[in-house]
Amino acid sequence: LSVAVTLARQWLMQTDPATEALVRKTVADAVNTQLDYLALFGTGSNDQPLGLMNQVGVQSAVYGGAATFTGLLAQEQALAQANIPEASFGWAISPQTRARWKAISRAAGNSFFLIENGRAIDYPALASNQMAGTHQSVFGAWPTFLVLIWGDYLDMILDRVTGAGKGECYLSAHLWFNVLPLYPQAFEISADAANQ
Repeated sequence: LSVAVTLARQWLMQTDPATEALVRKTVADAVNTQLDYLALFGTGSNDQPLGLMNQVGVQSAVYGGAATFTGLLAQEQALAQANIPEASFGWAISPQTRARWKAISRAAGNSFFLIENGRAIDYPALASNQMAGTHQSVFGAWPTFLVLIWGDYLDMILDRVTGAGKGECYLSAHLWFNVLPLYPQAFEISADAANQ
């Protein structure tokens, strides 16, 4: 992953170290956002890693109709049958799925919902804008999903020479990484989670 930013040399000369820290943080945030996206949706081509959604062996859950507490329990059971330790389970869901699940009761006439206090069937349920616009959910053993990073995380280089004639400095940042689900069967993806 690479990022290139053009900065005015005059701006750099007129600011203090806190501004440089802000630029570095902004670049790091952009890289982290893209890293998250590629870890989930990478195609495995065009220098992208093979993201979790495209891995062979990942389980799928399609229940159709409205989401139910029983449906979520079935996902838990599918992973338990694959001998995945329950203590490490968690949900990654789209914001649409989170909104829908917060409005669905666990049972008719019940005042408990599919998501209560940020948890679905007792496991953390975190919404990610990386999945925005989808009705997806991923239930799995997240500690078995490795993000492998080489070097000192984010390599940033400030070039004050190349653009000196134009009064510009070039900041480039590079991250060398890959992703690896140790056990693809430790994850179950539902493409209709907001509707299931």
